[in-house]
Amino acid sequence: MTTKRQIIRLMILIAVIGVIFLGGRELYYAKSIHQSNLLAYATFQEIADESEIIVQGTFTKKLGSYRTIENDEIMVYTRWQFEVEKAYKGNPGGELTLKTAGGRVGLTELVVEDTPEITLKKPVVIFISKSDDDYILRFSGMGYYDVERDGQGNEILVQLLSKETKTFEELATVLQ
Repeated sequence: MTTKRQIIRLMILIAVIGVIFLGGRELYYAKSIHQSNLLAYATFQEIADESEIIVQGTFTKKLGSYRTIENDEIMVYTRWQFEVEKAYKGNPGGELTLKTAGGRVGLTELVVEDTPEITLKKPVVIFISKSDDDYILRFSGMGYYDVERDGQGNEILVQLLSKETKTFEELATVLQ
């Protein structure tokens, strides 16, 4: 056997051993999963009533994603750092950690259709509740509103999924 063939066989053997011992588990999870929770529609009032906390602020940092097994299914969550500028309901303090369904860990990607695509440093109003050590959006993406300006320059809330708009006066009304 030539030296060249021995080197090739050795490289193949090392690659196979590496996959088995170091990457085999990761390759097992190598997949993209698309999920839709198909949530029933909730009214603005219901979302507000079911939320422990309603705050305005910005997402400042993606803290990372992690994979877990729930009910024999792979689940991926992403954790975000959120800076609170104003609290409308509850008292969360100046900063909190929010967990959303979906994300990428290694070769595993989970895309959840009704989870908002978070943009850092963009002003939003979120409707949240505590879950373990993190907060979660109420009614998934329905609890996420972009803060934008209407044609007259007034700040409005735009629901990410339905594009339904609300004013801050309407928010104050549902909180009474």
